[in-house]
Amino acid sequence: MGKVVSIISSNRAKGNSDTIVNKIMTGAMCLTTNTFSLHYLCKMHARGCMACMECKKTGKCAMGDDLSKVLEDIRTADSLIVSTPLYFDQKSWAYRMFEDRMFSFIDGNGVSTLPPGKELIIVVTYSDNYDEAAAVAGHIEAIMVGIFKCDLIGTIIYCDHGRQDSAANDDDVCDIACKYGASLSIAEPFSTNIVSIPGDDARRGTDRIPQG
Repeated sequence: MGKVVSIISSNRAKGNSDTIVNKIMTGAMCLTTNTFSLHYLCKMHARGCMACMECKKTGKCAMGDDLSKVLEDIRTADSLIVSTPLYFDQKSWAYRMFEDRMFSFIDGNGVSTLPPGKELIIVVTYSDNYDEAAAVAGHIEAIMVGIFKCDLIGTIIYCDHGRQDSAANDDDVCDIACKYGASLSIAEPFSTNIVSIPGDDARRGTDRIPQG
């Protein structure tokens, strides 16, 4: 039994990052014993870190709002899917708030208290600036892998050309997203139906979807 926690930080319900994350989850839903948590940050009553430093004493965030519950969900997750659209060449405000509150997973000595080895998939969507989107994805990776010791399964950087339903009508990115979900270790029994996986398959590494 495994646990997948997914983070949606877009303001748009059923937007492109929402679509891609849900397709990843679809790919991972091969075992009914797995549990899935999908968190829409923009719907939550939450705020950024208040620097109270209480988490350095207790090991968890003291704010007690909706986001505190998400953080505790992440603590016990086997796999994480994090996503953000690119707004004004940076992460969405909701993702930045979430990332800010991840400070509660750092102890008084600057060491992560989050159990290491959580599988990670990063999703970044953008309209016209691939370089900035790649930089955002790289920054997320630096924090989640470099600090919290997640194992990166892959990154999807998707150009939506300013269309809210672009991903929903893009079979290629939907297929890649499903394969990423199927590549999570909790979905391994699914691979018994696959004779072989080509070396260039999306499951072998990062598959970036560039502007074009």
